[in-house]
Amino acid sequence: MKESTTRTIEVVVRPDGQSSIETKGFTGTECLVGSRFLEAALGARQDERRTVEFYSTGVSTDVGVAQSNPGRSEAM
Repeated sequence: MKESTTRTIEVVVRPDGQSSIETKGFTGTECLVGSRFLEAALGARQDERRTVEFYSTGVSTDVGVAQSNPGRSEAM
């Protein structure tokens, strides 16, 4: 079952007119797609900082070790 994650886009407009967009709860390039409409409305991008979540695939994997012969020890 996939865990539900809240996605938010935070827009900050400073008194000098500069703005910034921060996405939260997105993985991979979802953040770029999710914030595209705001970037278009706010104008040209001057800087971009990617977070760890950008490089995350959002896929969780369970890794397990199965023993076919529990009484036997193998050297690697």
